[in-house]
Amino acid sequence: MIRFLVVLLASLFCCACAAPAADTTPQRPKTSKDALRMLKHGNERFVRGWSRHPHAGRNWRRSLTAGQHPFATIVGCSDSRVPPELIFDTGIGDLFVIRVAGNVIDTDVAASVEYGVQHLHTKLVVVLGHDSCGAVTAAVNQRCGLASHEPTQIRALLGRITPALEGLDLRAPRPRLIRQAVERNATLAAHDLADISELTKAMHHDNAQIVRAVYDIETGIVRWLGTIERPAQPLLPEHSKLPLVASAH
Repeated sequence: MIRFLVVLLASLFCCACAAPAADTTPQRPKTSKDALRMLKHGNERFVRGWSRHPHAGRNWRRSLTAGQHPFATIVGCSDSRVPPELIFDTGIGDLFVIRVAGNVIDTDVAASVEYGVQHLHTKLVVVLGHDSCGAVTAAVNQRCGLASHEPTQIRALLGRITPALEGLDLRAPRPRLIRQAVERNATLAAHDLADISELTKAMHHDNAQIVRAVYDIETGIVRWLGTIERPAQPLLPEHSKLPLVASAH
């Protein structure tokens, strides 16, 4: 009988240790630096295989019915291999995520980021590119005259990536060229966001940050490329480089 109780207690202890810490992550970070630190720690856990899979329990889901309070806005690619919530080991309601092929910035994406910053009060915006990006590769192919005939909407999307290819040596070894194009594309998208008046206000008055990064599909590591410098002064809406209203299709 005693042996049975010992085995039972040991089994219960192992189960408790193996269970994910669903709702025990730290409180919402108060600054952009704290938010970035939380993302970095989450990615480190993901890479090492120590993911906690937080904020996925029933009680946590119920707590979100009254509203959401994400601590960061992520602009990422639609690629199925690059899910931000898993990459950063976060849970339901932790991240405000906008995903579009090539992580490009158009008026709809810009408006979504504005919503995250202005209404959800996220102080950190991350533009997350990734290696082997199909959209960036297609834009490079198009620039090199290798692209097949794409539908109108895809061509329009690739056109938003093309400026990132300016100045790149198209004769460089293919892997290096794509890697450089991915980095430049993430940087260009981050600068596009920094040119939006509401975001520059947040950068000035709320110490918000716009950070660019690239995810390595094979290793799981997010490589941080740095923070976009804050403009000298907040931009007026008419000075934004993005159109204020989406054009009709």
